[in-house]
Amino acid sequence: MVAVIAISLGVIFFFINFAYGADIVSNLIFCIGILVANIPEGLQITVTVCMALTAKKMAAKSVLVKNL
Repeated sequence: MVAVIAISLGVIFFFINFAYGADIVSNLIFCIGILVANIPEGLQITVTVCMALTAKKMAAKSVLVKNL
């Protein structure tokens, strides 16, 4: 059931982004990200990657990042 919902949301957002004019490669990456984020096993990985990217952006602005 979770997989069906995740795939449905991925396809819906794929077509919505395509209608707004997003290019196909970034649109496909976004769709895969939604699929991974909606499946509980990939949730921890997605959160960790998002936090690491945010910490990297903050470090570029000379913000002290102690913990993720």
